[in-house]
Amino acid sequence: MNYYSIDPKDHRYDNYVFFESDDDIGLVVRTQYSHLRCPVCKRMDTAKALELPCPAGVRIRGRHDLQQTHDGVYYCNSRTRQVLDDNGVSGIRYVQIPDQSDYYLIVPTWKCPIDRSQPGFEFVPPQCSKCGRFTEVYRFSRLTAMTLPEDPLVVFTPEISRESGSFTIITLLISEQVMKILKAGRVSGISFSKLAQTWPD
Repeated sequence: MNYYSIDPKDHRYDNYVFFESDDDIGLVVRTQYSHLRCPVCKRMDTAKALELPCPAGVRIRGRHDLQQTHDGVYYCNSRTRQVLDDNGVSGIRYVQIPDQSDYYLIVPTWKCPIDRSQPGFEFVPPQCSKCGRFTEVYRFSRLTAMTLPEDPLVVFTPEISRESGSFTIITLLISEQVMKILKAGRVSGISFSKLAQTWPD
């Protein structure tokens, strides 16, 4: 079976969950999440942040059905949720955005184990002395390094997250079956990249 990453298309608005705009100094961390920043490297613990309710003040601008915020969190509208629910797609939890009842943050709940002895992710030093995170983490492992879910209708994410700047970038991976469901539902705002099986010799 083929598997794909869900890739957000470019959009004109800068949407954020963990940060808000300050007229004097630019982006600042929302008060609700300030205790989740590492005191040394200042990176957000995204996983713990997404365990909290979405705070008032978060607003999504744009008309896409499924997209990703600039601080790495996927969100969708109620129509997309209905498409996924009607087709039995699981592996994600929805967190409602309180000021916009039609929008939800998407939290992946199925973390795909990775065989770290195989190539795939690149860890860019330095590594934080407090929380252990690297400055950057990027590139995917290939499918042969992943323990994939048996159910093709499960949305999943690698257990090793991509790190960039002050936050973690969430990755959503799906089977070809789920991709066809999203295409049939005409879900806008995303494209799909096929995952390779192995690294070239």
